Amino acid sequence: MALVTFGASQPSAKPSIVSNESGFFGDVTCSAAGNIIVKGTNIIEHLAAGATGVGHIDPATGVAFPGNVTTAGYYEALPATAVTIAMVAGDTIRGGFTEIATGSGFKGWGHVSIVHNTVFA
Repeated sequence: MALVTFGASQPSAKPSIVSNESGFFGDVTCSAAGNIIVKGTNIIEHLAAGATGVGHIDPATGVAFPGNVTTAGYYEALPATAVTIAMVAGDTIRGGFTEIATGSGFKGWGHVSIVHNTVFA
């Protein structure tokens, strides 16, 4: 497992850039309040009724929404969809993030740990 720092001098990171192996960011910790933008797997986002559902999975059909959601709720984002998460100083979030970037208002620094994929034959 490797640890990567991001912030003003390194506003975004991908595991493949900082590691020769494929992997994902297993957790993100921030020093100050602000927004981060993540992509990855198993990211759930709240969408308001009438908001665009593009980039999210329709739980009724199991495929991507072609347009707006009809009911407010929590929807899984597709892996290539950027999701903004507001964080408070000291917050740690865990997931399978393939990309992370600082968003508007982010003034601190953050650490992410890289978890390498292991393939068993």
